Amino acid sequence: MLALTGLVGVSFALRLLAGLAKPSMIMVPDEYLYFALSRSLAFSYEPLIRGHNEHYFSLAFPLLSAPLWAFGDAELVYKLIQALNALIASLAAVPVFLLARELRLRATARLGVTALALALPGLALASYISTDVLGFTLCLCALLAAVRALDQPTPRRLALFLGFAALASFARIQYVVLFPVFLLAWGLIDPRAIYGLLRRHLIASAAIVAALAAILIGIGLHSLLGYYKGVLNFGIRPLDTARWIAIDALVLTYAVGAAVVPGALVGLAVSLARPRRRLERAFSLFVLLFLLSLLAEAALFASNITNEVEERYMFVILPALGISFALAIERGRRLALAVSGVAAVVLVALLRFPLTAYDEINHVTGSPFLRGVLWLHQRFGPGEAALLFTTVAAGLLLLGTLAFILPRLLAPIAIAGAIAFAGSFSVLATLQTNARSQMAARTYLPKDFDRIDDLVSKPVGLVVTVGTPGPLADELMLWNQSIGDPINLPGSETVDRYGRRSGTIAPDGRLLVDGKPWRGPLLVSDYASQAELQDAHRLLHGLTSDLWQPHAEARFELMSKGLYFDGWLAPDGTTTVWPSPNGHLRGTLEIELTLPSDVRSERINVKTPWSVDRVRLTPGHSSKVSIRLRGTRSVNILVRSNRIVSLSDGRFVIAQARFRLVKAAHFKANAASITNR
Repeated sequence: MLALTGLVGVSFALRLLAGLAKPSMIMVPDEYLYFALSRSLAFSYEPLIRGHNEHYFSLAFPLLSAPLWAFGDAELVYKLIQALNALIASLAAVPVFLLARELRLRATARLGVTALALALPGLALASYISTDVLGFTLCLCALLAAVRALDQPTPRRLALFLGFAALASFARIQYVVLFPVFLLAWGLIDPRAIYGLLRRHLIASAAIVAALAAILIGIGLHSLLGYYKGVLNFGIRPLDTARWIAIDALVLTYAVGAAVVPGALVGLAVSLARPRRRLERAFSLFVLLFLLSLLAEAALFASNITNEVEERYMFVILPALGISFALAIERGRRLALAVSGVAAVVLVALLRFPLTAYDEINHVTGSPFLRGVLWLHQRFGPGEAALLFTTVAAGLLLLGTLAFILPRLLAPIAIAGAIAFAGSFSVLATLQTNARSQMAARTYLPKDFDRIDDLVSKPVGLVVTVGTPGPLADELMLWNQSIGDPINLPGSETVDRYGRRSGTIAPDGRLLVDGKPWRGPLLVSDYASQAELQDAHRLLHGLTSDLWQPHAEARFELMSKGLYFDGWLAPDGTTTVWPSPNGHLRGTLEIELTLPSDVRSERINVKTPWSVDRVRLTPGHSSKVSIRLRGTRSVNILVRSNRIVSLSDGRFVIAQARFRLVKAAHFKANAASITNR
């Protein structure tokens, strides 16, 4: 037990340090969802998202983290929740160790498989504000309880399984498959026992079924599933689903360290066919059925919704594979031939299907292991990265096979190799996650990002301009409770499904929200559209958003759509200037255009309602266009080019630009002048 305590302590310290290096969320919308629910449960005792009722079944993690809001503000609570997650992830060692002891593994094997469970890449999710690690630990407890209940189905053991399975499902709805898997396993092991139990407790069983049916009808299946209600519309695509099952199985093989997989599969088959005890058959049957159900679930999600590997739904089964490997080793050399055959098949699959084909940056959200693959891919290239980890995995497969020939010598080394491989990718996944999180914080969050609640006394309107990515809005709403439903301007991206308001800019520059003028503070996104307000004080300035306090009705003065936060101008950039509150448009719009030294010369056209001015841009130089404005209506200025530049991050631009409005009282005529520097 002292060694187990040490493993938990070391895991907690490492996971906590990893979490502290992750300053902002990157899993959208999950992290925002759970953080908002936690805050709402703490202050209003209701599961609300920006005041909207969220009928969501998986509330275990928000309920568990809600008391932490008593200790401070959002930034502190964010870190406390990460610490809580690190502890929960580390406590997963306890059910793994107890299950290994229940199966009578040797002391060194128990510690080995426990360490392997703590090294899994999936536990990199401990730094996220999500329910994944809570579901992982509770599901392992349910797995332990299920095996013990299948071995001896006493009322106490059955109740313990039902309790842990309910808690695991309450944490992550996907684990509701624990119930049918248990019933199926029980029926296959001992169908007479189920018949006898139902016969003895017919009235109680009928009452439970009726109560569950009443709850389901009363709440409604759509409400019960909450965010996952889309599963009711899933289509069955056999070929696509089978393809994703194969991909998911391949990822799980890598994620658990490869060395244990062939032996684990053979061990499960042997324990099922020729168990030494009923407990072994219960373990192998439940694990196989649970593995198949998780693969089917993840494949259905991938083929219908996400189009990516959902490792976070499946990695809970990996500790059982480590236990099965250790269990098979105890049977000795007679399994070596079968393990060699399975290892050969697995090796062919690893060589035939390189994982670098599935590690696209926008499609690794659900797979921490593929995040590690992406880290290697970005630094060494896809070919070298694939060769590196495939070669190591092949060596581990060979080591895991030879362990059945020399079990005393090589079995501990094989488990240690699996721990090292899985742990390495856990570290790589953490590095990739933290790097993206830090970049997101630098890009999306203004200085003092969590002070908006302190700077204003009224609800804040978040204006989502054209080109604003959803994660930016989620980040700002995560840290500040005063921000209400986003205000979407025409053409902007819908942030989430929890509520939005329609915003338009009137011909005189006033912001109309659902048809009414807005008078409160405004947080305006400047990611891809730079804006200035009239008769307003800027309270907070950030790289991609500004907080404004209008003195009266919120009124825009200038907006450059397609002008990014770093100065690059999109090909369809349009700048609008609105008249002042007295109804007159007076001033000069100065446009400074620049090309970096590594970009070829190009011709820029600046189109106004009166003329089209042509500017020749040369690399390393800038040109300035001054446009005099007058009248009583808003004016649109278009900047176009004969050539489009593609940036490394995928954006298409034409030049770097800066727009500046200089006010003046009177002008004799409309004119435009071009000055080259």
